Amino acid sequence: MAKEETAVQRTLLALIFLLSRSPLAMAFSNISPPPVLLAPSYPALGQSSFMPRRSRPSCASVVAGDQDARHFGVGFRRRRCGTSSSPSGLVMLRNFDLPEAVVFYGSDVAIDRGTMTAAAPAPRPGVVRLLDECAEVGTAAIVLTETIHASELEGMLRSAEAMGRRLEDGTLAVRSSLDVDCVEFPPEADDDRLPFGRGGIGHAPSPAALLDALSSVCVEPRGFGGSSGFGTKAADPPRPPLPKHAVVFVSGPSERSRARCSAARMAGARVVYVETEGMGSCDAEDLSDAVVETLGDEDDWEAVTLDGISTPGSYWLNPPNPRDDEGNRVNIEEVVEFFQRERVSDPEDGEMVNNEGDDFAANEGEMDEEEMNRILADLDSL
Repeated sequence: MAKEETAVQRTLLALIFLLSRSPLAMAFSNISPPPVLLAPSYPALGQSSFMPRRSRPSCASVVAGDQDARHFGVGFRRRRCGTSSSPSGLVMLRNFDLPEAVVFYGSDVAIDRGTMTAAAPAPRPGVVRLLDECAEVGTAAIVLTETIHASELEGMLRSAEAMGRRLEDGTLAVRSSLDVDCVEFPPEADDDRLPFGRGGIGHAPSPAALLDALSSVCVEPRGFGGSSGFGTKAADPPRPPLPKHAVVFVSGPSERSRARCSAARMAGARVVYVETEGMGSCDAEDLSDAVVETLGDEDDWEAVTLDGISTPGSYWLNPPNPRDDEGNRVNIEEVVEFFQRERVSDPEDGEMVNNEGDDFAANEGEMDEEEMNRILADLDSL
């Protein structure tokens, strides 16, 4: 009998022990759950060389249509928000790509429109600061115009001392779609089709002028680097900037702003729209990746920086793909060829001057013998 009682007691003690270790019992007891090990807090990393990233605000409006931003909640549809804090817990580190080129599409996005006729035009707020950042890290900067010749725009920019300095050291390049035939493309471009906008027909919404401008400069890409040599990859040789690593600034509203946004999207670049007439004046929000009121002064906490427009950055997570106004993927070469066919025409009478157009124009008013016989044969069968 004593042995049976001992066995029952042991069984009860075992059950009590097992129940005391269950999650339900722990929830109602003073026993603390095992500690959660958190990853150490790593500093923000720069591209390849892992230079410390500048503190950057997550300002501006991230436009609807960026699936990554909508999924992860990165500044989606927010304007003028504060600097975002780093989440606690486990964080995955990934490579961080600075822009290879920034393009100010239109002289009015780089220069205050009201001072263009002055003896010394004034740069827009934040432009000189961005140029200084580009010079520091080796990012190419281009001012692209479609309304005046490059020599005229260059003379205008040289009048502004700060921008003239960047013209001298080669950080800033000036291009115009009107005289692209005079541009000497670097050997690294290595494309017999250049210039795509030959004859001055590459203006927006065709991406040809933008592609020609990017192909006319050269950068030294940075390699991908990990700590202690882990996951390192050598840098590419010098080459023109890739459109997916280019950021295009467009100002508006104007008669060309929407077409320029469309051209940048089809070229495969990111688009930042600068509202020159205040918040809500953007006329191409559906074609822009971010909308800001200003690039920001040096002391402005909402300033647009190279870190902010990096990939990933304050406005997007991944490199873009060439896409049309509806967001559909497009083939850049086919888009350029389409605009070339549409625009290669005689400015006096509008007749096409290529072979296909000449043949069409010659046969438009008369019917050849072969076609006549084919029609008669069809009539006989009736």
